[in-house]
Amino acid sequence: MVDISNSANVKKILKDLFKSKKSLRIWQSIDETRNYCYGTIVKFSQMNESIEMCATDKEQFSFDENINLYFHSHFKDTLFKTTITDNGPDKIIIKRPSFVKIRDVRTEERKSFGLQSYQSANLQITAKINSKVKIVDSSSTGIGLIVNKYLFDKLNEGDIITITDSTLPEFKNRTAVVRNLGTMDKMLNNQLLFRCGLEILS
Repeated sequence: MVDISNSANVKKILKDLFKSKKSLRIWQSIDETRNYCYGTIVKFSQMNESIEMCATDKEQFSFDENINLYFHSHFKDTLFKTTITDNGPDKIIIKRPSFVKIRDVRTEERKSFGLQSYQSANLQITAKINSKVKIVDSSSTGIGLIVNKYLFDKLNEGDIITITDSTLPEFKNRTAVVRNLGTMDKMLNNQLLFRCGLEILS
């Protein structure tokens, strides 16, 4: 699964989930996932970043405010981790999730170059922002990149960018869209790594 840490992307996923009215599987002990219940998001406030969830029919919540709460949606196959701010048997209020993972649904074969990859691409983000980045994997329809925090903060899912040059000839002078953004678990030189996934458009 891919980490989603950009706040704008997290809010969009939650907004889509709220609009879908899909049922969520909710639990607290990650080691005992059989002890879960179901609920739905009935209110989503972007201003104070709180979410109100209600138990579905015949369900009752029985949660501990001092333990992390997890919930999973089959809609976009997404996993969330958060904390409870208001607790009740029929309704809970939670903070905007601090941890979001979404299923990577790529099906095409992908070449992996790793963190020590010698493959690179030059990106034109805006008229004033261009950057050389490392390619960590590629497929016939896209590439995965390592980007620094400055660039990561400038990007959003859906952004259209130009790949002006690349050590992989098939990606030279191509137009791409940002499909996913997230942090990576591994560290390099004590710095947190950020990943950007691009889909080639033309």
